[in-house]
Amino acid sequence: EVPLRSLFEAPTVGEFARAIEEAQNKGSRLSMPALRPSRRDGTAPLTFAQQRMWFLNQLEPDSTAYNLSAAVRLEGPLNLPALEQSFNQIIGRHETLRTSFAVSRGRPVQVVAQESRVELRVEELGHTGEGEREAEIARLAGEEAQRGFDLSAG
Repeated sequence: EVPLRSLFEAPTVGEFARAIEEAQNKGSRLSMPALRPSRRDGTAPLTFAQQRMWFLNQLEPDSTAYNLSAAVRLEGPLNLPALEQSFNQIIGRHETLRTSFAVSRGRPVQVVAQESRVELRVEELGHTGEGEREAEIARLAGEEAQRGFDLSAG
């Protein structure tokens, strides 16, 4: 186990990898017990923040009010299957990323999917000039940021 702070203290992926190796070599263990997934059968009530989000979504289904967008520029060759697998492993570990909202007995509830997978979409822009490519990247990012979020699908 590697303390979370190690991720933020390492300025590069290489240095973070070295921190992981050092922790493995030392047999490092966290002082807290490992988190275990809890069993979920059925649904759970919405939190107050989720109730607000659900209510506003009922009023304006295509709203982007809760969208948070960010872009990351990657340089060099991309191992798309590895990146997709990484995202899917993160999704598998965090219930929040697999949670959708449904209505049960007239009330909104949380539904946590046992499994959820993402497939990354690739836009090939290698054939375009630098200026045209940057404009298309900005257009695609803006389009994605303005896409509504379906709370019932997650």
